[in-house]
Amino acid sequence: MEGNVLNTAMIARNLVTTLAVWSAVAAAAWGQRVQFPSPLSQNPNSPIPGAGPPAVTLNGTIQPTTPLTPAPWDPYADPTLQQQTTPIYPQDGVIRPDGTVAKPFRAIHDVRLNYFWVAGDGSEEDRLNIHTIDTNVSVAFPFFYNPAPILITPGFTFHLLDGPDTPPALTPLPPRLYDAYLDASWKPVITSWLSGDLGARVGVYSDFRATNSDSIRVISRGLAEIHFTSRFAVSFGVVYLDRVNVKLLPAGGLTWTPNEDTRWELVFPYPKIAQRWTTIGNTDVWWYVRGEYGLGSWTIRRQNDGVDDRIDINDLRVATGLEFRAHGGLTGFLEAGYVWDREVLFVGGPLPFKPDDTIMLGAGLRY
Repeated sequence: MEGNVLNTAMIARNLVTTLAVWSAVAAAAWGQRVQFPSPLSQNPNSPIPGAGPPAVTLNGTIQPTTPLTPAPWDPYADPTLQQQTTPIYPQDGVIRPDGTVAKPFRAIHDVRLNYFWVAGDGSEEDRLNIHTIDTNVSVAFPFFYNPAPILITPGFTFHLLDGPDTPPALTPLPPRLYDAYLDASWKPVITSWLSGDLGARVGVYSDFRATNSDSIRVISRGLAEIHFTSRFAVSFGVVYLDRVNVKLLPAGGLTWTPNEDTRWELVFPYPKIAQRWTTIGNTDVWWYVRGEYGLGSWTIRRQNDGVDDRIDINDLRVATGLEFRAHGGLTGFLEAGYVWDREVLFVGGPLPFKPDDTIMLGAGLRY
């Protein structure tokens, strides 16, 4: 019995001695480690000592997100209830690295379809009723580093003529006239205060029965625009019409935009005043008043003797109407106007005649 007690005491003493030795070795080894501070042990406010990220307290001047930083996204939350403050692909363009929004470049710039009707009095011998349908598409090409692209516009127009019911001494007009053209235009920005408005159109203008060198016409314009402010500019230049009697016209005037709802383009020979009237949904509705030196010049084959000739049909027009501009890019107009100082000129001998003043209706779509 006494021997068993002694043996137990010796075993206990040996265990204590062994633990003491191992503790000393472990302490020495821990002292040799290179220790790095752990971020999980630096939060005194954590409910678990030694755990949790550093505490951050906002003082009201620091916002957790900026307009260009997406809102936090929870992969386990309802996706229909989560939004980003700024979409990756905004509606009006893409976000540049500096945070500004750039509008996307569109190769197909515009597609247009326009219709005009100049009424003719059916009871008059010199009546002239004209239906004009024009369709064209503009393709944009970037030009070096200038912000304004060059627009190339192929187009086709046909005019349906009814009348005049003239005495035999005068030459009746053909029932149809055609325009097939290619237009190029550019509005270069030269400096912060100087820009331009340049354009040239080459086309075949004929009844397609008499097509010769006179059928090819070049219509062009060149104007300089001086911007005194961002809302006021003065322009001056010339417009080349290449008609029988009228070859060249001075062009110019002033453009004034007093606010976002008003625009005055008092530029001859195509002045226009526009005012925003109302907004329906995402569509702005404007009313406007405009003026125009209308119609043009064609080669024809005379109906009575089969001789090729060239004619001008000229008039002055003023119209008022409504124009809608949808935010998706679709625009259109509906207008009514008055036409006066009408004349038909022949190069090859028949006397000119003057149709009566009349009314005009017009409509168009553009996308």
